[in-house]
Amino acid sequence: MKRFLFALLTVALSAGCGARVEVVKKTVLDKLDDLIGKTKVARQQIEDEMKGLNAGVDGIRAAKNKARVKQDQFKAEAEPIQEQIAKVDKVLKLLRPHLEATTPVEIAGKTYAPAEIKETAAMLLKERKRLSDKADALKSVETSLEQTASALERQQNEYQKRLQKMESQVAQIDAQLIALNAKHEAAAVMGSTDDSLSRSVDGLQDKVNNLLAETKADLQSENEKWNETAANKEIDSLDATLSKFKGSADTAAEIDKALGGSK
Repeated sequence: MKRFLFALLTVALSAGCGARVEVVKKTVLDKLDDLIGKTKVARQQIEDEMKGLNAGVDGIRAAKNKARVKQDQFKAEAEPIQEQIAKVDKVLKLLRPHLEATTPVEIAGKTYAPAEIKETAAMLLKERKRLSDKADALKSVETSLEQTASALERQQNEYQKRLQKMESQVAQIDAQLIALNAKHEAAAVMGSTDDSLSRSVDGLQDKVNNLLAETKADLQSENEKWNETAANKEIDSLDATLSKFKGSADTAAEIDKALGGSK
Protein backbone atom coordinates (compact mmCIF):
# COMPACT_ATOMS: atom_id res chain seq x y z
CA MET A 1 0.00 0.00 0.00
CA LYS A 2 2.77 2.37 0.91
CA ARG A 3 4.48 1.53 -2.31
CA PHE A 4 1.29 2.27 -4.22
CA LEU A 5 0.85 5.68 -2.53
CA PHE A 6 4.49 6.55 -3.16
CA ALA A 7 4.06 5.70 -6.84
CA LEU A 8 0.96 7.89 -7.07
CA LEU A 9 2.78 10.75 -5.36
CA THR A 10 5.71 10.38 -7.75
CA VAL A 11 3.38 10.50 -10.75
CA ALA A 12 1.58 13.55 -9.36
CA LEU A 13 4.82 15.39 -8.71
CA SER A 14 6.10 14.50 -12.14
CA ALA A 15 2.89 15.74 -13.73
CA GLY A 16 3.07 18.96 -11.73
CA CYS A 17 6.72 19.36 -12.64
CA GLY A 18 5.94 18.80 -16.32
CA ALA A 19 3.14 21.36 -16.26
CA ARG A 20 5.46 23.88 -14.61
CA VAL A 21 8.09 23.23 -17.27
CA GLU A 22 5.55 23.90 -20.00
CA VAL A 23 4.47 27.13 -18.32
CA VAL A 24 8.05 28.33 -17.97
CA LYS A 25 8.82 27.26 -21.53
CA LYS A 26 5.81 29.11 -22.96
CA THR A 27 6.64 32.24 -20.95
CA VAL A 28 10.24 32.23 -22.10
CA LEU A 29 9.34 31.52 -25.74
CA ASP A 30 6.70 34.26 -25.80
CA LYS A 31 9.14 36.69 -24.27
CA LEU A 32 11.85 35.75 -26.76
CA ASP A 33 9.49 35.95 -29.74
CA ASP A 34 8.40 39.41 -28.68
CA LEU A 35 11.95 40.59 -28.05
CA ILE A 36 13.34 39.16 -31.29
CA GLY A 37 10.52 40.72 -33.29
CA LYS A 38 10.91 44.15 -31.68
CA THR A 39 14.69 44.02 -32.02
CA LYS A 40 14.51 43.20 -35.72
CA VAL A 41 12.06 46.05 -36.34
CA ALA A 42 14.18 48.51 -34.35
CA ARG A 43 17.35 47.35 -36.10
CA GLN A 44 15.75 47.94 -39.52
CA GLN A 45 14.63 51.42 -38.45
CA ILE A 46 18.15 52.18 -37.27
CA GLU A 47 19.61 50.92 -40.54
CA ASP A 48 17.18 53.08 -42.55
CA GLU A 49 18.11 56.19 -40.56
CA MET A 50 21.79 55.42 -40.96
CA LYS A 51 21.29 55.24 -44.73
CA GLY A 52 19.90 58.76 -44.53
CA LEU A 53 22.93 59.97 -42.63
CA ASN A 54 25.24 58.22 -45.09
CA ALA A 55 23.43 59.98 -47.92
CA GLY A 56 24.04 63.25 -46.09
CA VAL A 57 27.74 62.46 -45.81
CA ASP A 58 27.79 61.65 -49.53
CA GLY A 59 26.26 65.07 -50.16
CA ILE A 60 28.95 66.76 -48.09
CA ARG A 61 31.65 64.80 -49.92
CA ALA A 62 30.21 65.77 -53.31
CA ALA A 63 30.01 69.44 -52.32
CA LYS A 64 33.59 69.31 -51.02
CA ASN A 65 34.84 67.79 -54.27
CA LYS A 66 32.90 70.35 -56.27
CA ALA A 67 34.49 73.15 -54.26
CA ARG A 68 37.97 71.70 -54.83
CA VAL A 69 37.40 71.39 -58.57
CA LYS A 70 36.04 74.92 -58.85
CA GLN A 71 38.92 76.19 -56.74
CA ASP A 72 41.40 74.68 -59.19
CA GLN A 73 39.47 76.17 -62.10
CA PHE A 74 39.55 79.67 -60.62
CA LYS A 75 43.23 79.28 -59.81
CA ALA A 76 43.94 78.24 -63.40
CA GLU A 77 41.89 81.17 -64.66
CA ALA A 78 43.89 83.59 -62.52
CA GLU A 79 47.32 82.43 -63.73
CA PRO A 80 47.19 83.97 -67.24
CA ILE A 81 45.83 87.19 -65.76
CA GLN A 82 48.84 87.39 -63.45
CA GLU A 83 51.04 86.81 -66.46
CA GLN A 84 49.32 89.68 -68.26
CA ILE A 85 49.83 91.93 -65.23
CA ALA A 86 53.53 91.03 -65.23
CA LYS A 87 53.78 91.96 -68.92
CA VAL A 88 52.02 95.29 -68.33
CA ASP A 89 54.31 96.03 -65.37
CA LYS A 90 57.35 95.33 -67.54
CA VAL A 91 56.21 97.89 -70.15
CA LEU A 92 55.28 100.42 -67.48
CA LYS A 93 58.78 100.17 -66.06
CA LEU A 94 60.15 100.97 -69.49
CA LEU A 95 57.84 103.96 -69.89
CA ARG A 96 58.23 105.35 -66.38
CA PRO A 97 61.58 107.16 -66.90
CA HIS A 98 60.23 108.90 -70.04
CA LEU A 99 56.92 110.25 -68.77
CA GLU A 100 58.38 113.75 -68.33
CA ALA A 101 60.17 113.73 -71.70
CA THR A 102 59.57 116.73 -73.99
CA THR A 103 61.22 115.25 -77.06
CA PRO A 104 60.76 111.92 -78.87
CA VAL A 105 62.46 108.99 -77.15
CA GLU A 106 63.54 105.57 -78.33
CA ILE A 107 62.24 102.52 -76.46
CA ALA A 108 63.02 98.95 -77.53
CA GLY A 109 64.16 100.11 -80.95
CA LYS A 110 61.11 102.31 -81.63
CA THR A 111 60.72 106.08 -81.39
CA TYR A 112 57.77 107.50 -79.47
CA ALA A 113 56.51 111.07 -79.11
CA PRO A 114 55.98 112.32 -75.54
CA ALA A 115 52.20 112.31 -76.07
CA GLU A 116 52.31 108.66 -77.23
CA ILE A 117 54.25 107.66 -74.14
CA LYS A 118 51.74 109.32 -71.81
CA GLU A 119 48.76 107.91 -73.73
CA THR A 120 50.24 104.42 -73.73
CA ALA A 121 51.05 104.61 -70.03
CA ALA A 122 47.51 105.78 -69.20
CA MET A 123 46.00 102.95 -71.26
CA LEU A 124 48.25 100.37 -69.61
CA LEU A 125 47.42 101.65 -66.15
CA LYS A 126 43.73 101.36 -66.95
CA GLU A 127 44.19 97.82 -68.23
CA ARG A 128 46.34 96.93 -65.24
CA LYS A 129 43.59 98.06 -62.89
CA ARG A 130 41.05 95.92 -64.71
CA LEU A 131 43.38 92.96 -64.63
CA SER A 132 44.21 93.55 -60.98
CA ASP A 133 40.54 93.85 -60.03
CA LYS A 134 39.81 90.62 -61.85
CA ALA A 135 42.76 88.85 -60.22
CA ASP A 136 41.60 90.05 -56.78
CA ALA A 137 38.08 88.80 -57.46
CA LEU A 138 39.36 85.41 -58.55
CA LYS A 139 41.64 85.20 -55.51
CA SER A 140 38.72 86.08 -53.27
CA VAL A 141 36.51 83.34 -54.64
CA GLU A 142 39.41 80.88 -54.63
CA THR A 143 39.99 81.61 -50.94
CA SER A 144 36.27 81.27 -50.23
CA LEU A 145 36.18 77.91 -51.99
CA GLU A 146 39.22 76.72 -50.07
CA GLN A 147 37.60 77.65 -46.76
CA THR A 148 34.33 75.99 -47.77
CA ALA A 149 36.06 72.81 -48.96
CA SER A 150 38.12 72.58 -45.76
CA ALA A 151 35.04 73.07 -43.58
CA LEU A 152 33.12 70.42 -45.53
CA GLU A 153 36.03 67.99 -45.27
CA ARG A 154 36.14 68.41 -41.48
CA GLN A 155 32.40 67.80 -41.26
CA GLN A 156 32.64 64.79 -43.54
CA ASN A 157 35.34 63.24 -41.33
CA GLU A 158 33.34 63.94 -38.16
CA TYR A 159 30.19 62.31 -39.52
CA GLN A 160 32.11 59.32 -40.82
CA LYS A 161 33.55 58.73 -37.34
CA ARG A 162 30.09 58.94 -35.76
CA LEU A 163 28.63 56.58 -38.33
CA GLN A 164 31.45 54.11 -37.71
CA LYS A 165 30.52 54.12 -34.02
CA MET A 166 26.88 53.43 -34.87
CA GLU A 167 27.86 50.69 -37.30
CA SER A 168 29.69 49.05 -34.40
CA GLN A 169 26.53 49.35 -32.30
CA VAL A 170 24.48 47.72 -35.06
CA ALA A 171 27.02 44.88 -35.15
CA GLN A 172 26.47 44.42 -31.42
CA ILE A 173 22.71 44.34 -31.99
CA ASP A 174 23.22 41.65 -34.64
CA ALA A 175 25.30 39.66 -32.16
CA GLN A 176 22.53 39.95 -29.58
CA LEU A 177 19.99 38.75 -32.14
CA ILE A 178 22.13 35.65 -32.66
CA ALA A 179 22.16 35.13 -28.90
CA LEU A 180 18.38 35.61 -28.71
CA ASN A 181 17.79 33.02 -31.42
CA ALA A 182 20.11 30.63 -29.60
CA LYS A 183 18.11 31.18 -26.39
CA HIS A 184 14.93 30.55 -28.34
CA GLU A 185 16.24 27.20 -29.56
CA ALA A 186 17.32 26.29 -26.03
CA ALA A 187 13.94 27.23 -24.61
CA ALA A 188 12.13 25.18 -27.24
CA VAL A 189 13.82 21.99 -26.03
CA MET A 190 13.94 22.95 -22.35
CA GLY A 191 13.24 19.92 -20.22
CA SER A 192 13.86 20.99 -16.64
CA THR A 193 12.20 23.26 -14.10
CA ASP A 194 15.35 25.35 -13.75
CA ASP A 195 14.48 29.08 -13.98
CA SER A 196 18.03 30.01 -14.95
CA LEU A 197 17.10 30.26 -18.64
CA SER A 198 14.21 32.57 -17.85
CA ARG A 199 16.46 34.79 -15.75
CA SER A 200 19.09 34.68 -18.49
CA VAL A 201 16.51 35.87 -21.02
CA ASP A 202 15.50 38.72 -18.71
CA GLY A 203 19.12 39.83 -18.47
CA LEU A 204 19.57 39.57 -22.22
CA GLN A 205 16.39 41.55 -22.78
CA ASP A 206 17.68 44.38 -20.60
CA LYS A 207 20.98 44.38 -22.49
CA VAL A 208 19.30 44.50 -25.89
CA ASN A 209 16.86 47.21 -24.82
CA ASN A 210 19.68 49.35 -23.43
CA LEU A 211 21.73 48.90 -26.59
CA LEU A 212 18.78 49.82 -28.80
CA ALA A 213 18.00 52.85 -26.65
CA GLU A 214 21.60 54.04 -26.83
CA THR A 215 21.78 53.59 -30.60
CA LYS A 216 18.43 55.31 -31.18
CA ALA A 217 19.54 58.19 -28.95
CA ASP A 218 22.77 58.54 -30.94
CA LEU A 219 20.82 58.56 -34.19
CA GLN A 220 18.38 61.16 -32.93
CA SER A 221 21.26 63.32 -31.77
CA GLU A 222 23.00 63.02 -35.14
CA ASN A 223 19.80 63.84 -37.01
CA GLU A 224 19.35 66.95 -34.90
CA LYS A 225 22.96 67.94 -35.48
CA TRP A 226 22.51 67.38 -39.20
CA ASN A 227 19.51 69.70 -39.26
CA GLU A 228 21.45 72.36 -37.39
CA THR A 229 24.89 71.72 -38.86
CA ALA A 230 26.93 74.28 -40.71
CA ALA A 231 27.36 71.72 -43.48
CA ASN A 232 24.12 72.82 -45.11
CA LYS A 233 25.17 76.44 -44.77
CA GLU A 234 28.55 75.65 -46.27
CA ILE A 235 26.90 73.97 -49.25
CA ASP A 236 24.54 76.92 -49.66
CA SER A 237 27.52 79.25 -49.38
CA LEU A 238 29.32 77.25 -52.07
CA ASP A 239 26.37 77.53 -54.45
CA ALA A 240 25.99 81.23 -53.74
CA THR A 241 29.68 81.85 -54.33
CA LEU A 242 29.70 79.97 -57.61
CA SER A 243 26.53 81.74 -58.71
CA LYS A 244 28.04 85.11 -57.89
CA PHE A 245 31.12 84.41 -59.97
CA LYS A 246 29.52 82.35 -62.72
CA GLY A 247 30.25 85.14 -65.19
CA SER A 248 33.98 85.06 -64.48
CA ALA A 249 34.75 83.33 -67.76
CA ASP A 250 32.86 86.04 -69.65
CA THR A 251 34.76 88.71 -67.75
CA ALA A 252 38.04 86.98 -68.55
CA ALA A 253 37.07 86.91 -72.23
CA GLU A 254 36.35 90.63 -72.06
CA ILE A 255 39.78 91.28 -70.55
CA ASP A 256 41.41 89.10 -73.19
CA LYS A 257 39.58 91.02 -75.88
CA ALA A 258 40.74 94.30 -74.40
CA LEU A 259 44.30 92.99 -74.38
CA GLY A 260 44.16 91.94 -77.98
CA GLY A 261 42.72 88.44 -77.69
CA SER A 262 45.68 86.90 -75.87
CA LYS A 263 45.40 84.80 -72.75
